Amino acid sequence: MNKIEDLYKQLSLNAITIGGSKDPIAMKDFLRFLSVKTSISRSNLGKDSGWTERYNQEENLVITSGTLRGVEYLDSIQFGEKLQNRYNNYVSPFYIFHLMNSAGKSFFKKYYVEEIRSLVESAKENVVKATNQLKKEKMTLKNIEKLSKRLI
Repeated sequence: MNKIEDLYKQLSLNAITIGGSKDPIAMKDFLRFLSVKTSISRSNLGKDSGWTERYNQEENLVITSGTLRGVEYLDSIQFGEKLQNRYNNYVSPFYIFHLMNSAGKSFFKKYYVEEIRSLVESAKENVVKATNQLKKEKMTLKNIEKLSKRLI
């Protein structure tokens, strides 16, 4: 696994869902970002209530969308085999960058910029905490070594 995939795994899947997104992505826009063709499933769950499933079998890609107030929005992306987590095939858009044109890549970099910045800040805070904990542990070790020399 490479370092960029470590970052991808930390990105929220809910950021693109209709219910989890503050700014849902219109499906017509998302489809323009793809460099592969998709077919519409005729038998997906929810089809009768406004949910659409598109797929590309060659790429092992499934894209689900839902209609809200007359507009179809991206809801989820499934790709590959359990790439982002061990339970299912749902992934963030970054996992399918190789299937996107430059406009799509640019869009999702901007779309996730705040979340990525937050991850960076959180990692920095963790480094500071770990550094402080390491200092404490070194001091404890030093004290134990001093005491053990008196006892041994």
